[in-house]
Amino acid sequence: MALSILVIEVIEALLWARPEEMIAIEKSQSQIACPTRNRALTLAAFSIIFCQPFLVIYSCRRSGLTQNLSLFMIPEKLSILFGLSFLAVYIYAISISSESSVWLRKLADTRYKSYTNDKTCTYFGSNGHLQWSIATLDSFFTPNAYAYSLLWLSCIFARPLLGGIFAFGLFMFLFFLVEMRGSFEAGSVWCWSGIILHLYLVVQPYLLPIKASESGSDPLALGTGSTEKNTPHFAD
Repeated sequence: MALSILVIEVIEALLWARPEEMIAIEKSQSQIACPTRNRALTLAAFSIIFCQPFLVIYSCRRSGLTQNLSLFMIPEKLSILFGLSFLAVYIYAISISSESSVWLRKLADTRYKSYTNDKTCTYFGSNGHLQWSIATLDSFFTPNAYAYSLLWLSCIFARPLLGGIFAFGLFMFLFFLVEMRGSFEAGSVWCWSGIILHLYLVVQPYLLPIKASESGSDPLALGTGSTEKNTPHFAD
């Protein structure tokens, strides 16, 4: 997960490196075409973003207590479906023209707040941050922030509470979303702060040490320990 956020930050740095290739979001509906480099980096960013629920759940399912393996089986499959749905909707969207579908929306239709657009491009947002947009359908079949958040939120049930940092990260995204009055600029700002959140994984063993009962180290709980205490000994 930390690696995916780091890659997003590298993509943002590459976008900022050439500000002349970015357009003010108020001019997004002009006839100015999105530069090829901008479009490719934006598409790469969205590809990673829609894989993040799977990456988070994958990590929670394969760490901590053994119960996590069965507890997160369904959420993990749903996160895979989430990513595949995004891919399918995007492929369909680029295969049709904007005039042939009532589901394609422009940024102006959402007062420049959404990420769905009739073109894939990164703009200067209204609050001075990067705002990604992608040419995908605005329909019931389009993966959105609600499904993204619900999948991510499942991590609070991981034991031990290592998934708590992911839940806190989701809270920060919602905070930025409210602070920026619903603008999807919150996504680019959150990715920057998301790297800082992973410091929690470094200091957590010292601030909140895991109890033996939560760590899964109890040999009887795992079924791998000796049964000497429960097995009667018979004299020869």
